[in-house]
Amino acid sequence: MIKIAISAEAFEAIAESLPFGMVTVEPEQAPDGRVEIWLAPNVLAKLKMLRRPSESYSDVILALAGR
Repeated sequence: MIKIAISAEAFEAIAESLPFGMVTVEPEQAPDGRVEIWLAPNVLAKLKMLRRPSESYSDVILALAGR
């Protein structure tokens, strides 16, 4: 598992759709409001493939969620 930080908005966009056991979430938000999540390497690889040079993982997640 690999830990990344995403915006609270991105986390809210996907929280209800996350399959049980696919993602682990840190219990507290970071001081800047980001949420730290642990992803399987293959999930992170898919996000990396979709991410453009100027985008964050949060940007990709929000685009996939249609926001």
